[in-house]
Amino acid sequence: MCAGADCAAPVGWTPLIRPPVIIGGMDRLVDLDAVAAELTRRRPEWVAGGLTVGKSTWRDAEAAWPQPIVTDRATVADPESLGLVFGGMGGDEAELVLWCGGWADLHAVLGGEAVIEGPEFADVAGCVAVADSLARRLLQRAAD
Repeated sequence: MCAGADCAAPVGWTPLIRPPVIIGGMDRLVDLDAVAAELTRRRPEWVAGGLTVGKSTWRDAEAAWPQPIVTDRATVADPESLGLVFGGMGGDEAELVLWCGGWADLHAVLGGEAVIEGPEFADVAGCVAVADSLARRLLQRAAD
């Protein structure tokens, strides 16, 4: 085991692994306003099937840290995430956050079991498919 100056890196030595550097914001693969419009069209079908669907939530990329989560889209200059909370039968619930960079954060309790997933997508259709898939899972559980 080395200690003190004996552990110093040689002069001119550069580590092979460098800490990540974030330059600018995330890539914008998906127009979240287009996604919200598609999800709004689907909401009545989900509700008719027995789900509860909360208000859409938004996070603004331009807001100061910590970025607030808001339900009023008009207050968001640059949306980087769109969130929904679903409630199913028997205590099933899920929180879905769709990110403009092409991934989602899904946290759910289905049949008493915790579910954490991070699906990816490349466009509006793929993003909407993630929400549709979650709604189908919740509706299927209600039918079982």
